[in-house]
Amino acid sequence: LEIGPPVDAVAEVEDLDDIRQGGLSVLTAYVGGGLGAPAVDDDAWVVAAVDGVVSGVSPLFAEERHPRGFHLLLDADRVGPRGTDLELYVVEEPGGPLRPIGARPE
Repeated sequence: LEIGPPVDAVAEVEDLDDIRQGGLSVLTAYVGGGLGAPAVDDDAWVVAAVDGVVSGVSPLFAEERHPRGFHLLLDADRVGPRGTDLELYVVEEPGGPLRPIGARPE
């Protein structure tokens, strides 16, 4: 997969600290949140990689808490109680490059 240039965007991620450091998250394989950056198209997809392996994808969509939310389930075999190296990307077209975005706790 091609990695493109970073996007000036930061996703607000539910339970981010639990995912990255390990902890008592309700569902450690779940990643959800919102992306408010206008630098990303409304029809983009959020891609999550765990330890360098793509493990989940979600389109952006309107929801109650975020005008551009995302929800995805990671490969449960790749996450665990000791923490997870989680990286987020956006892809804006089929076959397009994965463009890194930042993440912060919601």
